[in-house]
Amino acid sequence: MTAAAAALLALALALAPALCAVLGVAPNAASKYAPATGGVFQCLGSKTVVPFSAVNDDYCDCPDGSDEPGTSACRNGKFYCPQAGFEGKQIATSLLNDKFCDCCDGADEFASGVKCENTCDIEREQALREADAKLKTFDEGMQQKQALVAGVKERWGLLQSELDILRTTIMTETNEPALRLARRNAARSSGTDPLREETLRNDRMRLLERMDEFDFGAASCFVMLFGNEYSFNSSSYQYVYRPYDRVAQVSLQDDSVTNMGKFSKWGNKRETMEFGNGDACWMGPARRTSVKMICGATSGPAASVRSVTEPSKCEYEIEVVTPCACGALTRSALQHRVDALGSQACH
Repeated sequence: MTAAAAALLALALALAPALCAVLGVAPNAASKYAPATGGVFQCLGSKTVVPFSAVNDDYCDCPDGSDEPGTSACRNGKFYCPQAGFEGKQIATSLLNDKFCDCCDGADEFASGVKCENTCDIEREQALREADAKLKTFDEGMQQKQALVAGVKERWGLLQSELDILRTTIMTETNEPALRLARRNAARSSGTDPLREETLRNDRMRLLERMDEFDFGAASCFVMLFGNEYSFNSSSYQYVYRPYDRVAQVSLQDDSVTNMGKFSKWGNKRETMEFGNGDACWMGPARRTSVKMICGATSGPAASVRSVTEPSKCEYEIEVVTPCACGALTRSALQHRVDALGSQACH
């Protein structure tokens, strides 16, 4: 061991009691860093065994870096910031003693000579404000959700009535070609493409005919989104989201439409709507879209699109705010975080 490593180890051992059993280890993981029989340490992510003296000796022995939680020897090591009075967090060990304060209590700069200002109380207050805001947003969403659920029965009736009208209209025009011709002529006179109009009408009827096949969630709240159309504009495109139907990208330059996927299933306990088998990308896969449901109040009809991103080629993510995504378990977790942050204090 070099003189520098020995000095670092000595300092780490001196500081360890104030932090946890081994420098850089979270309290809930301290038991994993107790010397095993024979004075050895087993790497957390493998069966590799090293002498316990190899822990924090500034040399990386474990493939997962678990033997060096308090030095920067391992590229994939993790260091635990205690951050008393706030909440602990893990950072990459590559950030240790780099003369930049990453832990709000400065625990990561124990040997750099840098004196970090303790900002834990400031960060806790900011986190508390954010948690309070999320809880308020949730409560507003839950209030709207109650109103939506109260309207579910009426919504079912309106959709069924629309389906009956569409069936009757289409059947009548099928049996009486003169009526269909008159409607098409009227559409052309108003500048509307009658064939496109018929396609949209037939698609709408087929969607409504499948109402009984869909999962509308607890209290059928998501039926309040069914049949609606939501849009989001970027600088070049308008994104159109139709719940339980499809997602499309419309060019604002030439009105060309790209299919970003058709509804396939709910994902992750109704947290996302998954759409697949969209138009193929150039030299790439078929487009697909994941629509994430976020609890909150909205000014739109039961939902509104908050953002559209493309994290990887031909794979899109849409965030939709809707009261229907609000649930009792979520509120319990939010309230617990507010209470926990409110009861903490940095000293």
